[in-house]
Amino acid sequence: MKREKSAKNYYFLETLKRLEKGVNARIGTIILIVLVFCCVFAPLVAPYGQNDMDLTAMCQGPSLKHLCGTDNLGRDIFSRLLYGGRFSLALGLASSVFGMVLSVILGSIAGYFGGKVENIIMRLMDIWASLPGILLCILISTAFGAGFFNTILALSVSTLPGGVRTTRAQILKERSMEYLEAAESINCSKVKIMFGHLLPNVFSPMLVGCTMGIGNNIMMAATLSYIGLGVQPPTPEWGAMLADARSYILVYPHMIIWPGIFIALTVFAINLLGDALRDALDPKLRS
Repeated sequence: MKREKSAKNYYFLETLKRLEKGVNARIGTIILIVLVFCCVFAPLVAPYGQNDMDLTAMCQGPSLKHLCGTDNLGRDIFSRLLYGGRFSLALGLASSVFGMVLSVILGSIAGYFGGKVENIIMRLMDIWASLPGILLCILISTAFGAGFFNTILALSVSTLPGGVRTTRAQILKERSMEYLEAAESINCSKVKIMFGHLLPNVFSPMLVGCTMGIGNNIMMAATLSYIGLGVQPPTPEWGAMLADARSYILVYPHMIIWPGIFIALTVFAINLLGDALRDALDPKLRS
């Protein structure tokens, strides 16, 4: 037991060392830390409230008083970006984690038990995957209604096919290993074998997929909010801010440029970190 714990600790520390050496990981981590810190502590960082209006300063460009300018209602865009980052980051993280949990459960059942169970699950995933992800999100959001939690549900469900296939492929690769035969020989239950022995050995690809999925889900959430099916006004979610500013894109471009920059910067940082994490967890690169 002690050897197993020491091996896990060594693996974890080695992964951290590999991440520290990577330039991409450093850049992505720094950008994310700054963004998350500013968004979490928005009441302390933001110069104005998220819905504070100044009717004498509507549609103003960037200035020392308003770093990113103001919108059509005189609200400070920089403050709304910081408050809105809470919702955008929470949507991306929550939907990725929830989707990963569902994918791991279904993929593990399909890969370990095989037979009819596997055929049923995988054929359902094939049908699911035949629908474009954004179309599936739109259908779910339309059926259940717009809102924060319904958006999380829509984003999570739309990512299931890829996650289930990845988990199943990893389980099939590990299913014939000797340590599983040893576990079965001492009458370990199937649930314990699946979640206690198999999943820890196939967790790395799922972690990388979950990390990379956060950025994609943030963009999908922004898309849903842009077409009116995501987080609803006056909540300052980045996609909703883009939707509010689309009518002013030609006359007041700063209203739509800054939310786009924040979305792009966040997705860029998450993708950098995901690439670095994939390289750090790759067994082929380990000595």
